[in-house]
Amino acid sequence: MVSSIPLPSRQQLDLLLSRANAKYQLIALLMMDAGLRVTEVVRLQVKHVLPMEQLLVVFSLKKRAHSKDKFRKVPITSRIIEAYANYRRRAKGVDWNDPEAFLFPPSDQSSQLHLSRKSVYRRIMKYSNNTVNPHMLRHYYATRMANNGEDIRVVQKLLGHSSQQVTERYLHVDEQQLRQAVRGIERERNVLRRVWQRLRRQQPVLVFPAKRGMTSFHVGRKGEMER
Repeated sequence: MVSSIPLPSRQQLDLLLSRANAKYQLIALLMMDAGLRVTEVVRLQVKHVLPMEQLLVVFSLKKRAHSKDKFRKVPITSRIIEAYANYRRRAKGVDWNDPEAFLFPPSDQSSQLHLSRKSVYRRIMKYSNNTVNPHMLRHYYATRMANNGEDIRVVQKLLGHSSQQVTERYLHVDEQQLRQAVRGIERERNVLRRVWQRLRRQQPVLVFPAKRGMTSFHVGRKGEMER
């Protein structure tokens, strides 16, 4: 099954990142470069980011409480690390010495422990001129991984999915890929056609005895034997 959720274009992503502040640049990259769900992003704590190891430790929300795989480790890109360092320099209200502190505290003086999903949704939409939502960024990550040739089981683990069937719903096939697939078939047909035409042009090869009563044979074209 192919996803019906549209993928964001490069222009839309560039617009989003160029307009977002330091906090929302990091939030957007955590979804588009690490494949996190928006709920996983807002629940990240200081202890979950390991820049020296280039890893995130993510609590997989869709796993059962008794599951051994409640946490997954996700490698992060250099631009996530750069955005994280930039956010640390500018962030207010985060106690970086407390490993339990939430990475994204609420913007207002509410009783919430961390930023809400609705706040992230509104800001991502705002910065992208209402063309991109958080879930599209996660789909973008999944499709990019698959298009780069990653095994679907690897993509499944990175996304924190319980089954490959769920992962398959995230994957998109764009028009260019369809055209390439058809061109591949056409190239194969052209090769077979050229081989067949070359075989048809060749003279038949005959096999017959060189002398009557002998068991030796001569292999060659009839014209050569008559010379």
